[in-house]
Amino acid sequence: MPGYRASFDDRNYLPKDVPANIGYAAAERGFGAARMNPDVLLVEANHDLRNSADLLVIDKIAKAIFAVEGISRVQVITRPDGKPIKHTSIPFMIGAQGSFMQLNQHYQQDRMADLLAQADEMQTSIDTMEQMTSTAAEMAETTHRLVAKTKSMVVDVDVA
Repeated sequence: MPGYRASFDDRNYLPKDVPANIGYAAAERGFGAARMNPDVLLVEANHDLRNSADLLVIDKIAKAIFAVEGISRVQVITRPDGKPIKHTSIPFMIGAQGSFMQLNQHYQQDRMADLLAQADEMQTSIDTMEQMTSTAAEMAETTHRLVAKTKSMVVDVDVA
């Protein structure tokens, strides 16, 4: 049929004074027809898209759709209210990370100094342990000589 346009909007077939049409018209004045009856686009993939790399791809798709003439809003996981979430752009995040690192720089330097002091104390402990090991070896050698002399004394006493 030439000129026929299929429509699935039931409001065209209902009287204007039906409460559903009155309510819909009031909502449409507040939100607009596109918000009341949005078009939905489904992106299908052979893997789970809930990771940072695929979220960037989804956001890129949303930007491309938003660039199409007549599109006023695109809602996706990266743009829940139709606009990019504040402070989530990569340049902002890199800048924020740099600021955070700069704020923590003094603290990190203090902790590094603490680690160096701890390493020095560990070296002192190692040196002390090495000295103790050397002393224990000398004591073992002295004890060995003492045992040998004691045995020779026993032999001398038995002989006499």
